Amino acid sequence: MIMKTQTTKKICMLASGGDAQGMNACMESIFNYAASLGWEVWVSPYGYDGLVRDEVMLATRERCTNISHLAGCVYKCSRSPEFKTDDGKKKAAETCRRHAFDAVIAIGGNGTLAGLENFTKATGINVIGIPATVDNDCYYTNNALGFSSAVEAVVRYIDQIKPTMQTNERNFLLEVMGKGSSEIAISAGIAGFANLVDRSESRFTVGQIAEIFNTQRQKGNKSCMALLEEHRSDTSSLLDNIKAATEGEVRFERAYYYQRGAAPSARDRFLGAHYGVMAVDLVRDGKFGVAVGMLNDYLITVKLEEANKAKPKFNSVNYNLLNKISNW
Repeated sequence: MIMKTQTTKKICMLASGGDAQGMNACMESIFNYAASLGWEVWVSPYGYDGLVRDEVMLATRERCTNISHLAGCVYKCSRSPEFKTDDGKKKAAETCRRHAFDAVIAIGGNGTLAGLENFTKATGINVIGIPATVDNDCYYTNNALGFSSAVEAVVRYIDQIKPTMQTNERNFLLEVMGKGSSEIAISAGIAGFANLVDRSESRFTVGQIAEIFNTQRQKGNKSCMALLEEHRSDTSSLLDNIKAATEGEVRFERAYYYQRGAAPSARDRFLGAHYGVMAVDLVRDGKFGVAVGMLNDYLITVKLEEANKAKPKFNSVNYNLLNKISNW
């Protein structure tokens, strides 16, 4: 049995930015652990907007238990342009002081963590950050909540597309989320044995994609799979141009909402549980201004300013593996 702490604390949790699988598991972890310590847990619906508008509410056991298996975010999340302003941060800080929160625990991606750093520097409010983004572009950690689930969803989508591709001998272009990060495309490309992965760092031209499709057809593979990281400048014309240069049929789909809406993977629920407990322990120990994460399978804490300065590191091992199994 967990013993209650001598000092009852009052914390506020929120999810900001785009939704990511594992957010609900993380909130359930925070609520259950903090409640077992005798703490009062509040929540800010719609992320930072709830703080700015003073729309915070007491978290309930009904809304915070048996939610770890759900995608989305039960208490909603959103982006808050007002929070980026000095006046917005001032209003959010007034909300925290009015309700006497000992700390704010924010769950979100790189924008959320950058906002959290600016918020605590400007106001002195105690904060803890938890990485949650399907793009996995919080570069100080190997694992952000949502990434594992997004990759699993893309691989399932590939698996469901392939039978029809092969039956009808069609090539396929599947655009996946990434927002400047090729993590989803490469990981899903390997697990789904895609024939090519188009990354923002090194885009394939229409001619190169068509050549790979045509070469594969000559080898006997008449149903190639190409994964495209989002935000190609020529997406609107890409399909028509590739069709014109390719033998056989070509189809195009986007997996965006399918990725976000997929059920949380066991990995993301596992991380959500760990990250939530870590955040509560940090509040208990009075360690603020940090983000939690995992690096090489070890749980870590990093100062927010260091977390936000972290740069992407290209995983050449995975990309080389992808090239070796693509059979160009």
